[in-house]
Amino acid sequence: MTWETWSTRVRAGISSLRARFDPRLAGRVVVGIGAVGMLAIGAEAAFRAELVPPAARMPTAFYSRPVPWGGDGEGEPMPIGAMASPILERRVPVRRADVPDHLVEAILAVEDQRFFKHDGLDLKRIGGALVANVRAGGIVQGGSTITQQLAKNLFLSAERSPLRKV
Repeated sequence: MTWETWSTRVRAGISSLRARFDPRLAGRVVVGIGAVGMLAIGAEAAFRAELVPPAARMPTAFYSRPVPWGGDGEGEPMPIGAMASPILERRVPVRRADVPDHLVEAILAVEDQRFFKHDGLDLKRIGGALVANVRAGGIVQGGSTITQQLAKNLFLSAERSPLRKV
């Protein structure tokens, strides 16, 4: 099959589709599906809000509760979270003044160079990681900021997926 024959067939197929395709109807379908999806998400959130007692809810952007990270009242720092078991890893909060500046600078240089230029979500970095991952055909870079990594480590598992990133 020559290039001209192939391109003629493709053009004829596209013309045939255009004759049967109504863009306004497609737009209405997309808007309808989006509306039903948003309604389902809202209903699910309202349902969970009624079933789960407030003290058991995980803090989110829409619901927050005070977390007592200051200590146990007896001078002992309270662990922030544990991985798998308290034996494997315990996180204890420290004051910023107790951490050397060069350690903070080193962590920012390695993990999140634009830390002071975003509010926890670095869209430029996420886009760059997406491009690198598409080019490589797999996950070779992450676009998480330090803020996102902290939230993931405190509240979620270590699963890596595009849906999880969203």
